[in-house]
Amino acid sequence: MAVTSSDKPYEFGVVRMHGNRIAKFQEKPDNKKGVSHLINAGLFAFTPEIFKYVPKTGYSMLEKDVFPKLIKENKLYGYLFEGQWYDVGTPEIYEEVLKDWKK
Repeated sequence: MAVTSSDKPYEFGVVRMHGNRIAKFQEKPDNKKGVSHLINAGLFAFTPEIFKYVPKTGYSMLEKDVFPKLIKENKLYGYLFEGQWYDVGTPEIYEEVLKDWKK
């Protein structure tokens, strides 16, 4: 998982790390006090083994269904990304980012 820092980490998935291992992941925490400034940057590299952790039926989310299992088994690692990062969670934000890049 690529990890970056944010001034508003509570708007994202918050990560706590021990070395390069992710020890805790909390998606959009309610409590803003004491929250780590490290967040999930939304970029992942998985081996095919990841499919053992994905539920076979129904709807699932990496953040709620897969990451906790990987953390429990000490199999989720983070890479601290220090480059320029944008949250492009909406089409409007994406368009703004494209305009910024063209400047």
